[in-house]
Order: sequence, then C-alpha cells, then structure tokens
Amino acid sequence: MLEFIKKHILIIIYSIVEALISILLIINISKDESFLKYSIVIINFIASIIIFISYKNIRSIYFCISYFFICLGDYGLTILGDNYALSVTYFLFAQLALMLMIGLNKTEMLIRFGIIIVSEIMAIIICKDLYSILVFITMAYISTFLSNIIFGFIKKENIIILIGLILFIMCDICVGISNFELFTNEVIVDICDKLVFWFYIPGLYLMLIGHYLQERGIYERK
Repeated sequence: MLEFIKKHILIIIYSIVEALISILLIINISKDESFLKYSIVIINFIASIIIFISYKNIRSIYFCISYFFICLGDYGLTILGDNYALSVTYFLFAQLALMLMIGLNKTEMLIRFGIIIVSEIMAIIICKDLYSILVFITMAYISTFLSNIIFGFIKKENIIILIGLILFIMCDICVGISNFELFTNEVIVDICDKLVFWFYIPGLYLMLIGHYLQERGIYERK
C-alpha cells in the first residue's frame, strides 16, 4: 500500500483536492461558487502539465493543450460570464487538440468536415432568424466533439477518456438547453442547469485519470 501511494502520490493528492472542492460545492458552503468551480478546472490543467512534464510525449502535449483551452473557455463562461462566442471557440480548440491526440487521416478529415456541414445546415433550418455566429461556432464545436467520441470508439481509444468525454458533452448539452432561446420548458431548463456540474467535473476528472493511467502503462489501448 505504501509503495502504491509513493508511486501515485501526486494523482492521489489531485483526487483528494477535487473531491474536497466538489463536496464544498455540493453542501453549498461557499458564497463564491464560480471561483470554486473554476478552481477545479485550474487544478485539472495543472495536473495535465505535470503529466506532460513527466512523460514528454505527443499525446501529453495535445492533452495539456486541450486542458489549457478548456481553462480559457471556462474563464469566459464561469468567471466573466460574457463573450460566449470566444469562449466556445476556445472549447472548439480544446476538441481540436484532442482530435490530434486521437489521430486522424484524410478520410476522417473529410468525414469530420461533412458532419460539420450537415450540422450547420440543420442549425440554419431549425434556428432560422436565431442563427448567429455563436450558433455557427457551437455547431462546429459539437460536431468536432461528437466526431472525437465516435472515432475514439472506432480506434479503441482509452475507454476511461471516452467516458469522460461523454460526460463532458452531456454537460454541454445541458448548458445549451439551459441557455438557448428555443427551449422554453422551465422545468427541463432548471433540471439541465443543475446537472451541468454533475457531468462536467466527473468528465474532466475521468479524462485526466484515463490519460494518466495510459501514460503510466497501467491502462493500455485495446
């Protein structure tokens, strides 16, 4: 047990800190909830940097870059609460970094581009006058995100990372429902607003844990 703790001391500390902050958020002990939520994002980014410094490979670079852009995007949404288009653009860059981590070829690039085109056309048809630059960026982001999950399963990517990505995109879906003007059912909007935290934090955590286990050689891609 002591040997295990010594080998994984940093990730254990990271997990404990994440758990403690999550508990504080659940019991609503802090008046500054936004700061606590954002602190978890910062901790995840710091942990990704430590993993990169420890292993210095291409996957760790892309993973660290992804978490860096997540920090930027979340700062705009959680702390500033404005400039949504720029924040979603940062999240798009985060998914592009994960796309490079998963890997792609010319055929996959064409498929991904086709998915974006189809999603934008559907958004124009559904949103009509509400279609905007924010909707355009959001559809590109969601399309890239979904493609990462789909191709991740096809390529038998780390299943822990994939579960984290699924939770992450569930969070984004809840955010979209909570804020998009077409959704007017107050009960559904309220439920989705409360579920954001329950999807987002575990999603970030599982992605990082999956990445860490793979870098340590504890979890191998099938």
